[in-house]
Amino acid sequence: MKTRFTGYSPDGKTALSGSSDRTAILWDLVTGECVRTFQGHTGSILSAAFSPDARFIITGYREHMNDNKYSIQLE
Repeated sequence: MKTRFTGYSPDGKTALSGSSDRTAILWDLVTGECVRTFQGHTGSILSAAFSPDARFIITGYREHMNDNKYSIQLE
């Protein structure tokens, strides 16, 4: 597994990591613990972001390693 991206919440209390194992993980930055794991992506996660109010996250992933088509999944 290779972590490809980490995004931080607007309040700086949580972070989101995306990886080549097709999961995104929400981390509590105070405790260092995993809050939630998001599964179901069909490709490696390449980007992630929080909405300005931190109510939503969005992840971008690549469907196939040999094409340049990207999809966005809202969690």
